[in-house]
Amino acid sequence: MAMGFASSQRKNWLWQRFDREDVLSKFVMSWLSIVATFTPVLLLYNGYQQGFAWGILAGALMCSAGSVYLVRQITHNNPAPFFVGLTVLALAYWLIAMASWGIESTVAAYWPALCAGIAAIGIIVVIAIIWVPRHENGENAASLTPLEILGVVLLSISALAVRVYAIEQIPVARNIEASYSLEALRTLAGGANNPIAIGLGDTALLYSMLQGASMQLFGTNLAGGRIITALMGSGTIVMLYFATRLFFDRRTAWLTALALLAMGIHLEFSRTGLIYLFDSLLLSSVLAMLAYGWETGQRRFYVFAGIALGLCQYAYHTGKIIPIIFALWLVLVAIQNWELIQGRLSQLTLMWSISLLVALPFWWSIATHWEHLSSAIMSVSLFASADGGATRWIDLIAESTKQPLWLQLLIQFRDAAAAFVVVPLRDGYDTGSPLLILPSAVLFIVGVLLMFREYRDPRYWLLFIGLCSAVGVVALTIDTPAAQRMVYITPFVAIVIGIGLAESGKWFRLEWIQSDWSIPPIVVQIISIVVAIAIAGYDGYTYLQHNSLRNDSLADQSAAQISSHIHDYPTGAQAYLFTQPILRYDQSALISLQAPQVTGIDVYPPLQAPPAWILDAPMNSFIFSPDRIAELAFIRQQYPGGKETRAYRDNGEILLIFYDVSGVSTLSAP
Repeated sequence: MAMGFASSQRKNWLWQRFDREDVLSKFVMSWLSIVATFTPVLLLYNGYQQGFAWGILAGALMCSAGSVYLVRQITHNNPAPFFVGLTVLALAYWLIAMASWGIESTVAAYWPALCAGIAAIGIIVVIAIIWVPRHENGENAASLTPLEILGVVLLSISALAVRVYAIEQIPVARNIEASYSLEALRTLAGGANNPIAIGLGDTALLYSMLQGASMQLFGTNLAGGRIITALMGSGTIVMLYFATRLFFDRRTAWLTALALLAMGIHLEFSRTGLIYLFDSLLLSSVLAMLAYGWETGQRRFYVFAGIALGLCQYAYHTGKIIPIIFALWLVLVAIQNWELIQGRLSQLTLMWSISLLVALPFWWSIATHWEHLSSAIMSVSLFASADGGATRWIDLIAESTKQPLWLQLLIQFRDAAAAFVVVPLRDGYDTGSPLLILPSAVLFIVGVLLMFREYRDPRYWLLFIGLCSAVGVVALTIDTPAAQRMVYITPFVAIVIGIGLAESGKWFRLEWIQSDWSIPPIVVQIISIVVAIAIAGYDGYTYLQHNSLRNDSLADQSAAQISSHIHDYPTGAQAYLFTQPILRYDQSALISLQAPQVTGIDVYPPLQAPPAWILDAPMNSFIFSPDRIAELAFIRQQYPGGKETRAYRDNGEILLIFYDVSGVSTLSAP
């Protein structure tokens, strides 16, 4: 009780008039907070950095401790007036940390940023301990059983195994993926350590730092760059299990986790090393932490939920929608049942306050680069100018389909909604299939119908808001339905499938069925799990089959074959590419990533006669696209004795011809 702040005290502080001592204590606290805040600022901008910053921090904390003692003496140990000054002080230290951190790829003043950040975090912890009590447990706050823990461990191992199997070969690597991996390597090599800086894809540099750390551990190649998303995908499934377990029940949680385990689009982006999957991990994390906080009443879970909500700003652009989804849901819950929110109001306030503090540094970075970022983000909007012209994308689409503008907008929303089960996805996972395939699509429809039936249940409101957000995002951007803009909502899609399967299992308990067969409940549960495993297996098998149907560009297919062919060549090897205009070596991030030891040359314009090049490399590879195969005769004539191999497309057509020559020539260089 000495460290706490009782509910009655808070109410008295809120509703009673402030007396003279209260006003005086606030004045003292505010004054000392200003002194403790601006002293480090003045010292910082006068050039004092690094080790001396610890002295700055010590002095500031002494001022804070003095103000604590003085305020408690004036107010007779009532901490209420101290709350205002302490909150301002925490925000001030956080702003100092932001200013010291900077917005460039390298932290401007590391030690002052670290010290001020530690001070702010420490004060926030004190605020949470004193002013945010633990509320009562919910109905689903049962602890994990040993058998359940074993199941979760096996689930995480299975999820990771499915995602790392043949991870370097499946799927075919694309140039954008290799660009992210090269950005991560440059981040490591250049010493970039500022997660709030703007990186590749106009997103935070945080993901590149995480991917760089992964590549440092698992290899500076394609597989090393993909491991990070495999881990994120597996983590998403585990977090989703814990979230669904508390929001619904154990059986629905298992069915949901199995539904996401081998979902094609989630498998795809778990194996591509791209930032898009970061959003689904954060969505599941927010849901899980909020569920645990909601049911157990423990403050730390609200803190973790706030951190995850703030980190959503650092993920892909669709991740920035996630806090809006939860905010809208909480508003609707408050309207329907204020008592439910009122009992958790201080904890939810703590959660949102922390999320704002975490997001604030990146918002500052966005504001600094707003002119560039706004144009980059709006470039994918239907209402943006097409390819820099005067005509909007929506006008071009309406003109090509011969539809009026209003009807084309409706078609956009129709296709976005139907992309869950009918309309094939595009741009990122283009296999000619929708997000879900049979029978997952059927269970999803069943789940959606059950959501409408249980429209009074607030849990389904959250799912409905999330699904509608995905429909809106996909409908109002180009390439509808773009797969990478739907992957963030896959945890909610899996929950709907889990609900559909769980509720379908209850049909076995109908009176007329029980009267004839008398099926025990445990058998119903086993049947549901077996069906879920079978569906997951079918989804995984179908994903592997669809991988050969991907509509990858010839440039990406060619780059993947070339990088695989020259991957093991010795250092100093030379590659001559006769593939332009389909593929250029100097524009292929994938080849640079997979074979950095090989030097490449684009041979263009086409040869008209045998070349006179010095082949002084330990291995020389001449690589031809089918449209330039005639030039191979000049190379054979000039450099006989080479080894010729061919790579084929899935339809049997020739993709590339390789002609490898070892040894040294005395001819002139190109």
